[in-house]
Amino acid sequence: MLGEQGNREGDVRAAVPGVMPAEAAPEAPTDTASAPANTPDTTDNTPAASAAARTEAAAAAQAAVARAASAPVEMLPAPAGVATAPAAHSQRAPRRWARMRHMPHMSHMSRRASLAGLAAVVLVATLVAAHAALTTAGSRRGTARAAQPTPVDPYTAGFAGSTSTTAPTFAFSAPAGQIAVDATFADAYAAHGGAALLGAPVTPAFHTAKGWMQFFANGALVVPDEQDAANSRAAVPGVRALDVVPALLAAGSLAKVGGADSTLTYADLRADAATTHLVAEPAADAETPDFFIPEARQGSTVLGHIVPAAIWAYINQPSISPGSWSDDVGMPLTEAVPAVVTRDGAPHHLLVQAFTQAVIALDQDATDPAGQQLVGPVDTGVAYLQTFAPPQITLPAAGESGATATATATATAWATGDTAVRTSPTGGETVHIGRNFPVTVRQGATWVNGALWYPVHWDAPKHGGDGWLPATALTFHAPNGPETASLDVLSADLTRYLDAQGGNAAAAVYDETRGRYYLYGATGAFTMASSAKVPIMVTFLNWTESQGCEPNDYEMYLLTTMIENSNNDSAQALYETVGYDAPIAAYLNSIGVHDWSPNPNGWGWSTLSPLSMVKILTALHDGTILTAQDRQLALNLMSNIEPDQQIGVGDTAPQGASVQMKDGWVPGPDGLWVTNTSGIVTVHGETYIIAVYSQHLDSLDDGWAIVRRVASTVAAQLA
Repeated sequence: MLGEQGNREGDVRAAVPGVMPAEAAPEAPTDTASAPANTPDTTDNTPAASAAARTEAAAAAQAAVARAASAPVEMLPAPAGVATAPAAHSQRAPRRWARMRHMPHMSHMSRRASLAGLAAVVLVATLVAAHAALTTAGSRRGTARAAQPTPVDPYTAGFAGSTSTTAPTFAFSAPAGQIAVDATFADAYAAHGGAALLGAPVTPAFHTAKGWMQFFANGALVVPDEQDAANSRAAVPGVRALDVVPALLAAGSLAKVGGADSTLTYADLRADAATTHLVAEPAADAETPDFFIPEARQGSTVLGHIVPAAIWAYINQPSISPGSWSDDVGMPLTEAVPAVVTRDGAPHHLLVQAFTQAVIALDQDATDPAGQQLVGPVDTGVAYLQTFAPPQITLPAAGESGATATATATATAWATGDTAVRTSPTGGETVHIGRNFPVTVRQGATWVNGALWYPVHWDAPKHGGDGWLPATALTFHAPNGPETASLDVLSADLTRYLDAQGGNAAAAVYDETRGRYYLYGATGAFTMASSAKVPIMVTFLNWTESQGCEPNDYEMYLLTTMIENSNNDSAQALYETVGYDAPIAAYLNSIGVHDWSPNPNGWGWSTLSPLSMVKILTALHDGTILTAQDRQLALNLMSNIEPDQQIGVGDTAPQGASVQMKDGWVPGPDGLWVTNTSGIVTVHGETYIIAVYSQHLDSLDDGWAIVRRVASTVAAQLA
């Protein structure tokens, strides 16, 4: 993917395994037994093919490797401009070829066919042009061309000769629910085959002492807080891959490769990743469908790794390596190593090959839908978390994200959707917040059952509270749009009162001053009664505007008596003037209100949600519908409701408040009472817009009690 990229500070590796400085080889994590120092040798190692990861020999090359064992190994030099570091070599002798050459699934490694040859010939030809000493390399002489590989990552040399191991102790498994790719990494993920190569996210993005990180099933991406743009080769500036594979090999992780019961561990792969396990270039006349990648030479023998044809085809797919296989998968560190795992109750025989940025497995007992052998990356991201545990969480400074973020004591985050604030990660629910609701995140994040939780503080206008939220429910990127929350954030007592109404009451409140909604059952359909006169009014005024005229005296009389006195005959006349239901529905749809539903028995029995009524009133107040003159007309009419119809919003408004409102009540189709109140309230520089609806009530008084209780509580909390 994006490995070998970005600025690697000298102290990074101690905090985050896999975030390595370019000047040094990786070290095992601090909680792992330190590896023995590498024994100096006389080999002449140039950094192009880091002597960290080498494996099995090909049968045809066994004798050549044995003859060359006493000669120095010369690593192919790095292209100009690529940062390099000294490489070290293991003293261990080759040990796997005699066993592997007899395995049926490895027999093809003794053959050579034309396509792979030219691929490696072209690959080496580039190196020959830069280094004339190299005269032959490549796997076959044909027409296909392989992408020129970048040198093996030099800091993989750190695990040469190491025998220490690290047991996975952090309980982590891929989550069942879906986690989004964080905006910080979205472009890089899309540009580098993330869905196929990195896999699905297994953690949200989180901030550490060294930058932002997000883990995926098969790897991780990181944006260091301090970037050296000149050294970064990332297609998306600032984003690079965490060096997960080298870190797992350096630590000798005992995590299983390819499955929970796999016969192979990362420590085993490390044993197969040694310079002495480089494979000699097969003879030019050998026939094989596989590809030889040259990486070094020993005397006159060109050494490298053989990539099985199925793995080669996989890593060259555009969906896997949009740039090139060497950029997105990396250079091979091992030969294809056998492993056995259980899948669907049956043993599956794998060939596993480690590359600098991925570990690829070929399942010899399974095929994909196209009938090809099943090939794919193994879950190195999960193995990393199980082996090292996640890095310590820090918090970014307020208003900062990505490469500009610095650690701070608290940070602001926003909810990505409806979620409950809990007393503890495993405790009960307290209040419920929604999309874009801000919280203050505090230090002390913790992982519980593989999930990250933050301690948070939330605020309402006159009170607040503390609790815990899962990191998957939060973003540190400032959103656009209004905040949302359940009504229990405003008043837990009011929410319990509405719960007792058995679903027969709902409310929507928009705090215009703070840009926040408080909702309780606010999207449910409720019979409108006389509150339907507001949609009739705005539809009629829009119709007169479309005609290029103003209401005449008679129409003004109808508007006034319909709104101020709630005259049903006036409403019927205007309803007929606009053309009945269809024009009302069309206009409401045009302003973003889509849930108005007419009733064949009359406009009073049409239905609408409380939230949609709040949206209509908000559009009137904010000036997003009608002309300024017609908006003022509508608001003036709603400011002069006759006193005996100012129930709910009107008779509970704070003293001195400006109120524009409309009530409604009627026996519903079921013979039970419908009551509602809606309005705009402004007092002391605060404005809120509210709609309270109820239905299926035994008496009108029951309805008035509900709307008054809700309206008065909201007034006390927001005014």
